[in-house]
Amino acid sequence: MSGVEEEISKLKEELEELIEERQFTLGQTGVHISAKKVIALRERYDSEIAELEQKIRELGGVVETK
Repeated sequence: MSGVEEEISKLKEELEELIEERQFTLGQTGVHISAKKVIALRERYDSEIAELEQKIRELGGVVETK
């Protein structure tokens, strides 16, 4: 595996973990989080996800959409 392929692989793993974290955090129904906090968290997660997807694409990787 080349250095670029390894970097793409690492970024994809990081992306998957971030998506899981986002789903877990924002999908909780038993813990009250203010709407303002939920919006801020969603925006932060979405921004970080978009950055990782862009880095993967810049390295020539493919980002699978679900």
